[in-house]
Amino acid sequence: MHIGLGSFLYLLNQWRGGVLLMMIDYADVHANYCDNPRGAGKTVRDMEKSSNFAPEQIRQAKALLEEWR
Repeated sequence: MHIGLGSFLYLLNQWRGGVLLMMIDYADVHANYCDNPRGAGKTVRDMEKSSNFAPEQIRQAKALLEEWR
């Protein structure tokens, strides 16, 4: 299967967006359902260390983390 560069970039953005939501959901479960805010904080720190997330996405995750605390 051969796809063009534009299609590849679109799919990559969709994948990254999905990973962002998955990581935020994972942190949410730690903070709000498992009573484990440390686990949520670790998830956000792991996101910071990863090159898969833009600075704005990290800020969004940190803002949610503050809400959960």
